[in-house]
Amino acid sequence: GFNEKLANELLHHLNPGGEPKPKASKEEALVQSGLSLYGEGKWGQALQEMDKVLADNPKNDRALLIKGDIYFERERFDRAEDAYKQLIDVVQDSDMAFVKLGDAIMKQGRKADAEEQFSRALKLNPENQDAQDRLESQRILTYVSGLDERMDGGIPARYIVLVAGRAGSMKSSLVFNILYNH
Repeated sequence: GFNEKLANELLHHLNPGGEPKPKASKEEALVQSGLSLYGEGKWGQALQEMDKVLADNPKNDRALLIKGDIYFERERFDRAEDAYKQLIDVVQDSDMAFVKLGDAIMKQGRKADAEEQFSRALKLNPENQDAQDRLESQRILTYVSGLDERMDGGIPARYIVLVAGRAGSMKSSLVFNILYNH
């Protein structure tokens, strides 16, 4: 279904502060038309508008962002990834673009690649809470029956963990097993 929060995020990104804009060019009119269609849940028509914009100007960052978000909403994560990569080629300093790319990659099951994108977002903006949250929510599996469930899905990524116990309790074997499987 339609994600109203995402559409509002896009509107804020495209028009921060809500100030009136000068008369729109044909390209801007197509972007606005596509954004309106997107807001109405008319994904296919919105994509057609974005493709028209990108045919004339392949470096239109707003059209690439909207296109990526539409594909992400439609669970076409591979196409969303392509659109976000194109967006990053145009706007290399956008931490938001790296987070969105990381999300698309994560949905495809490529955890390490996604984490790299979240880390790149944090390099650009260490205060990016979305990137911080996504990296902190990652868990490393222990592959020990019942242990991962007791630890809410595994050991939190990016944490330093002490494995303690008596001699002969297989601490080293546990850690080597985790390292081998991760």
